[in-house]
Amino acid sequence: MLLKVDVQLRAAGRPIRARFDLDLVPGSLSFLTGPPEAGKNALMQSLQGTHRPVSGCISLGARIWYQGDGQRFLETLDRSVALVTLETSLVRFKTVGWHISSSLAHWSTRSRGQRATELLRRVGLEGTSQLLASRLSADQRWRLCLARALAPRPCLLLLDEPHSGLQDPQEKSHLRDLRILLKEEAVPALMSVQEATGIAAPGERILELKPPPTRLSTTSRLGMAKAPAVA
Repeated sequence: MLLKVDVQLRAAGRPIRARFDLDLVPGSLSFLTGPPEAGKNALMQSLQGTHRPVSGCISLGARIWYQGDGQRFLETLDRSVALVTLETSLVRFKTVGWHISSSLAHWSTRSRGQRATELLRRVGLEGTSQLLASRLSADQRWRLCLARALAPRPCLLLLDEPHSGLQDPQEKSHLRDLRILLKEEAVPALMSVQEATGIAAPGERILELKPPPTRLSTTSRLGMAKAPAVA
């Protein structure tokens, strides 16, 4: 399904233009890169539906998510988009199982339990359903946030610099497990990072958000670049 973005944003008081087409292949991972304050966060929130662009249009397939002339603004819940950040909050006194079930409010009780069990196994948290979030390690919290985001089967997973501050080995381990999980769930993902060199796998697409004169530039006509081979 084709994600089409052509919007004018404001971030840190500066105007930002983002324009690209991105084919969201199920199970694929793409990267949005750029320096701090380039507007990556504003663009990710615009895709999620928690930030309104100044003007333009965002659409996925035949569905218009945002149209700047006031005709259309689709709320976050109606977009079926999930966002994970480094600061994604967990309720410390609630259990692991509760966090996943709470994102499945419209599912039957039996279906919620089955889905939670399935996802906890896939993210490596099998047997932790009754464990309080406060007892989890940083690595386990990341995995729980990922499982919670994927639980309702979103059409797009957004990851807004979720590994900032992590050591390289831990980041690479998370990315390896993320790629496996995305393919298992058949969900496409877009991750914002400052630099994708060294972490993007061959064939993964990279979009670069540059500082002023601000525009979403790429190395190919379609607004996408394939990543170099990773050693």
